[in-house]
Amino acid sequence: MPSVSHTEPIDAPADAVWRLVGDFAEDSWTGVAITCEGAGTGAVRTVAMPSGDVVERCDHHDDGDRRLAYTVLEGNPFPVSSCSGEVHVAEAGAARSEVRWTIAYETDADRPAVERDLSGLLRASAGALRAAAER
Repeated sequence: MPSVSHTEPIDAPADAVWRLVGDFAEDSWTGVAITCEGAGTGAVRTVAMPSGDVVERCDHHDDGDRRLAYTVLEGNPFPVSSCSGEVHVAEAGAARSEVRWTIAYETDADRPAVERDLSGLLRASAGALRAAAER
């Protein structure tokens, strides 16, 4: 299954970054509204994207490892199927962290174009997370 990844250095402690991205219902840093049913693994959130609602399920949530994995269930705005994501927050020195975000997917569309678009989403999402964490 093809995937795209992005790594973002953040000038904030890993625990502070994880408090933002590790909460499946947290939308203060995203720029879009999120509603969520449940908490932790099994929670289902609806992300109000400009292109329409995207529904995602939390498949893995580990506070100790600061790792979150999810699957897109409905409304994916990209021409992909079997789409899943993983976010991992790691310490990267005193009061610094690094976020690695990966999306795995299948597509019948033009793969370079899909990779470009998904990479842009990852960069924008990680950049928004960095901006909120560094405030």
